Amino acid sequence: MKDEAFDPFSLPALAAWRQPFDPPPSVSDYVYRHVSVTDAVALASVFAPRFVDVQGCLLVAENYEPENLRTWLAQLEGRAQDVERMINHQSLWDLLPPAGEDEERALEQVALVMADAWRAAAQRQFPHLQVRTDVVDDYGPTVLLWTDRG
Repeated sequence: MKDEAFDPFSLPALAAWRQPFDPPPSVSDYVYRHVSVTDAVALASVFAPRFVDVQGCLLVAENYEPENLRTWLAQLEGRAQDVERMINHQSLWDLLPPAGEDEERALEQVALVMADAWRAAAQRQFPHLQVRTDVVDDYGPTVLLWTDRG
């Protein structure tokens, strides 16, 4: 996915909200009027999750289930990076279903931001690990995270 500057007001819903105001309000104004603290905390938790390091795999804590990890380790013959990529993936379409093509394109940029945020959060929590992220087009833009323990 290409990292491009994205104008949030290119989204029709945000542009329509902004249109009647003079001077035009900012994205921060929109957040102030429409996003609750609960919403912000939930999004922050998704964008900067807690990680756990289990059996040589760095995993999003919310995604870690011991039996699931055992299954993937067996199925992927103990290849930790492959297990990490399998467990540490987030399709943006599953998280924020887009309403139209404009939002689909916007989610590509959101995925890039999420990938950077996941990497930063993991690196902050486990500074001794080399953390990698990528955004792939799987079921829409999908964030992956793994470690390079080489």
